[in-house]
Amino acid sequence: PLVGEAHLHFRLRRTPARLVRRTCAARVADGTMRRMGAGPVDASRMIRGGRLLSWSGGKDSAYALHLLAGDVDMLLTTYLEGSGDLPHVDVPLSLVRAQAELLGLPLLEVPIPDPWSRVVYEERMAAVLRATGIGSVAFGDLHLEELRRAREDNLAGIGVTGAFPCWTRDSESRAREIIDAGIEAVVVCVDTRRLHAEFLGRRFDRALLKDMPAGLDACGEGGEFQTFVVHQPGAPSRLTYRTGPVRHAGDFSTLRLEPA
Repeated sequence: PLVGEAHLHFRLRRTPARLVRRTCAARVADGTMRRMGAGPVDASRMIRGGRLLSWSGGKDSAYALHLLAGDVDMLLTTYLEGSGDLPHVDVPLSLVRAQAELLGLPLLEVPIPDPWSRVVYEERMAAVLRATGIGSVAFGDLHLEELRRAREDNLAGIGVTGAFPCWTRDSESRAREIIDAGIEAVVVCVDTRRLHAEFLGRRFDRALLKDMPAGLDACGEGGEFQTFVVHQPGAPSRLTYRTGPVRHAGDFSTLRLEPA
């Protein structure tokens, strides 16, 4: 669906301190952007050659931002077209917007199919990156070699470099570093084959690491669990939210988060 004269619609949100929020569409055929209902906008001039950070809202992307020490021009997140929630977790896009506003960073929002499709995900990401003209994308990946190679190959095809500031072989040490950095995150999804649903809602802290079953990746890099950050170093305040119901689907359980 992303060839010829097709369009990929997404939002480019900026906090009041940076730029007025804009809703844009990327024209895949020629790499330009258009305001919805208005004339063409060349958004590549805004961040050409800059760096995006792939932002899941979780602890690993938050730690990547911490390690990059301000060398990020924009956050990029994906959301499911059907529900408006983040992929794999029961968290609405509105909470990611709140995170970005607290951090003072623009947020680029890219819709992906629901149910999720890796092929379309990669197509849409490539289209957006071409449209923005950025030079680098950073990821919070830790040690999955196959995933890193796939990301680097995809980026190389469009002339963009990848950065992996969190990369490590030692998830246990990295987990402690994330906690010691002052990143506060809540467990919002668990693979119940490896971690009990009772862990939902718990803070990602040293007590949680101690209570995890033996042999579990301390950062959940294998999909054992997912987190959502409620406070990040440099943010002026904590994110306000409320918890909703726990939902079960197959082997996974999720905790619904909503804006307070």
